[in-house]
Amino acid sequence: LSLFPCLCSAMGSQKMRALLLLLTLTKGYLASPYFQPGFTYQYLYTVDTILDHISSPMLKGSGFKAEILVQLNLVWANNSNHLEQLVQIQFQELKVFNVTERTESENIFLGTSGDALLGQNNAAALKTPMLFHWNRGKVERIYVSEGSSTMNLDLQRGFISLFQLQLHSGTVTETDVSGECQVIYDGRKDRVAKRKVLGSCRRPEFGFTSVNKMFGASWQATSESLYVLEDGLIKSVALEERHTVALNLKSSVGAIIVSRQHLQLIYSEPSASGMLQGNLHETLAGFQGNYKVTDVFTSPAQKPCKDCPVIKSFLKMGKIDSSELKTTKQFLVAVKTLRAAKKKDILFLLRNAPKEAIPFFIDAAIAARTITSLNALSEFLDFTDKSLASLQEKFLYAAAFSPRPSKELLHLILRKLQGGITDSDIEDSALIVTGALIGKLCRIKLCTSKDVEAAKEYILTQLKNSKDDAKTAVCLLGLKNAQLPETIPLLLQYTDVNSSTVSSAAVSSLQKFPDEYFTQEVQKQMKLIFHQNQKRYDRTVRLAAADIILRSKPSYMDVANILMSIGEVPSKMSEFLFSKIQTILQTIHPARNVILEVLKDPAINNYGRWSLAGNSTSAVGLLGASDDWASTYSLELLFSESGHIRKSNSDFLLHSHGNQLLITQVSIEIQGLESLIGGTPEEGEEEAEAMAGMSATLFDVQLRPVVFFQGLTDLMSKFFSSSEGPTTVVKGNILLMDHLQAIPLQSGLHILAEFQGCIGIDVSGDIDVSLWDQEAKTTMKTRGTLVIDSRVQLDVGFMQAGVTKRTEAVSSINCNNTLNFAATPLLMCLQLQKDDVTVREVSTVYESLPSGRNFTQRKVTRHTIAGAEVPLHHVNNEMCKELFEN
Repeated sequence: LSLFPCLCSAMGSQKMRALLLLLTLTKGYLASPYFQPGFTYQYLYTVDTILDHISSPMLKGSGFKAEILVQLNLVWANNSNHLEQLVQIQFQELKVFNVTERTESENIFLGTSGDALLGQNNAAALKTPMLFHWNRGKVERIYVSEGSSTMNLDLQRGFISLFQLQLHSGTVTETDVSGECQVIYDGRKDRVAKRKVLGSCRRPEFGFTSVNKMFGASWQATSESLYVLEDGLIKSVALEERHTVALNLKSSVGAIIVSRQHLQLIYSEPSASGMLQGNLHETLAGFQGNYKVTDVFTSPAQKPCKDCPVIKSFLKMGKIDSSELKTTKQFLVAVKTLRAAKKKDILFLLRNAPKEAIPFFIDAAIAARTITSLNALSEFLDFTDKSLASLQEKFLYAAAFSPRPSKELLHLILRKLQGGITDSDIEDSALIVTGALIGKLCRIKLCTSKDVEAAKEYILTQLKNSKDDAKTAVCLLGLKNAQLPETIPLLLQYTDVNSSTVSSAAVSSLQKFPDEYFTQEVQKQMKLIFHQNQKRYDRTVRLAAADIILRSKPSYMDVANILMSIGEVPSKMSEFLFSKIQTILQTIHPARNVILEVLKDPAINNYGRWSLAGNSTSAVGLLGASDDWASTYSLELLFSESGHIRKSNSDFLLHSHGNQLLITQVSIEIQGLESLIGGTPEEGEEEAEAMAGMSATLFDVQLRPVVFFQGLTDLMSKFFSSSEGPTTVVKGNILLMDHLQAIPLQSGLHILAEFQGCIGIDVSGDIDVSLWDQEAKTTMKTRGTLVIDSRVQLDVGFMQAGVTKRTEAVSSINCNNTLNFAATPLLMCLQLQKDDVTVREVSTVYESLPSGRNFTQRKVTRHTIAGAEVPLHHVNNEMCKELFEN
């Protein structure tokens, strides 16, 4: 080493660099790959990508395979660090092939050259030399000439990323086309195994997903490569990465993506071109053409909708029925179209559409989720005009069900509230919906944003200033939707108000919180309510308090006190508690083990206490299940002491991969009918007005309660008339799934995965009271259609390839409650009927070229899930049998 200064003066600098590299290598000091100066290297670079359906093995995969000859040579090296180099690469010849076996008629690449696919300009640009700064095996900069297309750059970045390498074992963080990722190396002699942890990669955000994870998609990926070297020169690289993207709710919908890269050294030979002198900056300035730095990682771009119709065509849609499959499919098309539409076009559509079609376009404009669509809706809907009340409420509910609401949407509704809403029902709905938007935005970590804070303050101010029980209850329902832990102490205060309307709304709001929020303060107040230690409460409120106690990891004494109350509280309430405990013992419940322990005490578990079976019941059951989800129902019936239904709750829940969603909850409450059936009013309800009402929750959003009748006059008019027809709870199209994800491949290309799911729904309720038949019937009917569109696509620029799947389903559920008061005791029958579910799936594989040549393969499957009447509590079954036999 001491002879190096003498050698430097006696030898040329280029030969000296080669000698230094050779000495370093023979001494075992080389820690990085390198290129020798004065040599030209030619590699054969192969890249292929294939997309397959997860669950359609009969369909051929989609994609392409490309072969490219690439020439490399070293143009500069640092005099003081010979492993810091500037490398020039030049793509020479591109060939494109099918990635799967195709017949001649299916082969879209047959007879087409790579240059023809790229086009004259792109083909020339692809062959323009580019540079990368390589320092000890790490790619630090990429330099490209001006005018390079995104398509060419992506292919070139993918090639250069293969030179991101270290020879010794260890875990490092590297930046390449995938982003900034954790990489694990295992170096052994002349081979290096490299594994990239794709889940750790950080890159600029792109895409979006639904707030509720149940309606999102999961992504799993692996990337492994093997390098073979000889004396520090990369001889070959073999890389394979696999990606699986699938819907969480239906894992058979999605795609498997396999991307491979292979690099093989063909030859290296001495080159006549010499090394450039000077520093890196001077070297770059000496190149012909204007070179600029570009990012190592690639950036995806969402393509505009190519198949979307023009706005005016929607005016010819014809009849629109939200619960029909045709309408649901049209809705998804409308959403995509409106996302690219201008404000004036959206306003034109809203102002010129038939009256019955306007709600459809309001739903679509909200689902489009653009500033343009919101501005159009704001201008179209005048909240000071009472004649537009039905459209105003349609707008509000569409906002509440948005799968990924924005701060701008919340700001718009808050502005309407602050500006004054003339219809009191619409104002109530706006308050409740504001709470729902707060809750969703808080779940995506926007709780401290200016708009969310302003909305919180507005609801709290309205609650504080409210002088009316009904208005107070509406504000509490808004907080129920918001589900903010910091409001729990406030909700506890309102549980103690001397109003059953307010206390019921407050306890109901607390019930929606997850069990972990039931602190000692919550438990203490619920015990006071259930046991009425300080004052009397409505029995429906007491039972709701008991539910919270049992969910909050109750102590032995907590459970014992509730069980000992059976037989002491009013008989119908005792019947309900008895049935509730039996239901808990049949399920996984926080109180189950404690209840079993308490029941070992014969003073509690005895015939006198456990022979109280009656028509007040609680039941749970399974509606359906798959590998990804389970659907359950919960039915609760509380009767008055006079024998008529006091309150009924019907819950339908969806469970998937640890997540739970309340699909629908319908609560029907009836009071004040004792004078008609010769009964005695319950304690505390002697002055209660005859009333029947319904409260509904849809997709975890509490809706504004609906009143069927209020007062004897309204009730008697329904006695002597046939039913006026169903009352619509909610009707429309709801975009449940809205997911767009970019999957960057090591090859520099991008996969775009898009999932959209929409339901068309019609939920209606009806109550029919007939004095002649001495019978009362309440009916809840839910009709629905579901459409899920999945598209996983590779867009290279010179070709498109992808897989799509459309899933369609149609069904309905009817819940009927028949009450006969011709004799005593009253007979009641609850029926839950599932109709047949028809399912159709269309799976497609496609490839296409800009020239119009294309290949498409399609598979259609159909099946039917038989409907059935859901078996409920055995007491209910016996009453149904007796009622219909009579």
